[in-house]
Amino acid sequence: MATASFEEMVARLEEIVRQLEGGQPTLAEAMALFSEGNGLCRQAESLLDQADALLNQNRNLPGGDS
Repeated sequence: MATASFEEMVARLEEIVRQLEGGQPTLAEAMALFSEGNGLCRQAESLLDQADALLNQNRNLPGGDS
């Protein structure tokens, strides 16, 4: 999901949680789901950091919310 939107990442994370909580995945499947979810969390966090930096940058512009 390299080009997924933030909303798509959150939706996939929710699906992963449902699979881990509700299903009976094998250990290998659970580890793969956990790894995928961990990667998605890092990507989503990066997008949030970028958005935060952009908001902070805009606050520092003349007429911004200082």
